[in-house]
Amino acid sequence: MTAKKYANKNLLGKKVAPTQDLIGKVPDELNARLAALVLCLAVQQERSLAQKQECLNRLSKQDRGYALELLMGSLRCYLPLKLKVRQCFSKPLRKQDAWLESWLILGLYQLVYMGSPSHAIVHSSVELVRALSFDHLIGLTNGVLRTLHRELEPLLANKHDDELHQWLSLKPHDYLNELHWIYAIIFADWKPHFIDIMRQFQQQPPLTLRINQKQITLEAYEALLMAEQIECNRSQQVKWTPMCLKLAKSQNVELLPGYELGYFSVQDFSAQQAPMVLVEYLRRYELLQPGLKVLDACAAPGGKTAALLELLPDTAQVHAVEIDPERITRVHTNLQRLQLNGDRVKVICADLVEPHADIDKVRAQGGYDAILLDVPCSGTGVIARHPDILWCRRQRDIAVLVETQRQLLQRTEALLKPGGLLLYATCSILKAENDDNIQWYIDNLSQSLKAIPLDEHVGQPQLYGSQRLPIPGQEGDGFYYALFRKQR
Repeated sequence: MTAKKYANKNLLGKKVAPTQDLIGKVPDELNARLAALVLCLAVQQERSLAQKQECLNRLSKQDRGYALELLMGSLRCYLPLKLKVRQCFSKPLRKQDAWLESWLILGLYQLVYMGSPSHAIVHSSVELVRALSFDHLIGLTNGVLRTLHRELEPLLANKHDDELHQWLSLKPHDYLNELHWIYAIIFADWKPHFIDIMRQFQQQPPLTLRINQKQITLEAYEALLMAEQIECNRSQQVKWTPMCLKLAKSQNVELLPGYELGYFSVQDFSAQQAPMVLVEYLRRYELLQPGLKVLDACAAPGGKTAALLELLPDTAQVHAVEIDPERITRVHTNLQRLQLNGDRVKVICADLVEPHADIDKVRAQGGYDAILLDVPCSGTGVIARHPDILWCRRQRDIAVLVETQRQLLQRTEALLKPGGLLLYATCSILKAENDDNIQWYIDNLSQSLKAIPLDEHVGQPQLYGSQRLPIPGQEGDGFYYALFRKQR
């Protein structure tokens, strides 16, 4: 029986790219793939994946998982997959058919990575094109995917991972020819590491937990995972992330043992390291005194606030500040689940650069003993987790972010007690937001901050701070840290 056909049309009656309105109208076995395609097309229109939930809610739980795996994997590997697909075109696609390129990229990702039988992948790819009433593209869809499968077949059959990696590998000029500003800046900033960074962006990051030592020991939680046959590994950097566990396979975190009891937070290695560095240097400078006052600036979603509460003495007071009311809710929710929402912490919805009674009261009393300033940034260190950044972040955003970072630095410097410590952090690998920005701030705005060199294991030493790069052999996302002490 021929499947019923559907077509999106504009006001002129011309067929246009598929949208989420068609999810649930195509055959059931095509819905997850259609959702992945619709979201992929949305990203290319500079729409963040933060809005993906409405589309995925139209799917069953099993289909949601499949759609997300297909979508995120394809976005991570988009450029190498795109160049392979384009090699099969004898001429460019017409404007109204341009969506097919993304559909073929999703098809190629399935052939390479998702383990389904090739004939089923080709068949479902063709059937979706047919169901969307783009009959003139059926032959092209079938031909391109069969051609690519013939190239892949010996590599997949013999499990030649090295040859498969080589088949998809690119040279620096392949990235730079895209004329994408992120590729160009990363190449300029980190030329010796450029290809390693690009390859790491194409890998699915591990699911990393920080065990809540107020609730359970690391060893006890490892035993719980073992009982559930969930494989995990400890961090290699025990000193800086002593409560870190990396799961071998991605999991639904709400189904992990102890989720409701607050046994763990989901937090990458590099993010876990930030509060640990601050607390360790407070210890070294003998600042862990009773009544310690700590500010977690830009606190949402609350992972670093929780880590500070777990690491600091019980007499320490923490102010967690976040400007976004919706994100404040997440801070409250996370602290409540972790059983850390007591008198030791106050969650404040405020713009740090503006006056606020609770914050200014601490300043009037001498200031905060320590401040963790994890500033808004480009997110270029976490592209593997959020590949839509490559489409949604604009180059003009950087100047705005840098100015915001400087304003927050100036405000937090004023709030810091003389002799106190301030840790500046970003999940960026752009020097403009990191060491170059710190140098500009020290030269032009700082009144009293002195940089403190960090241990070499924190990251690659820079002029002022330490940089972690997302490269093979280095744990964690791309992250930057710069530690300062306020002169008395």
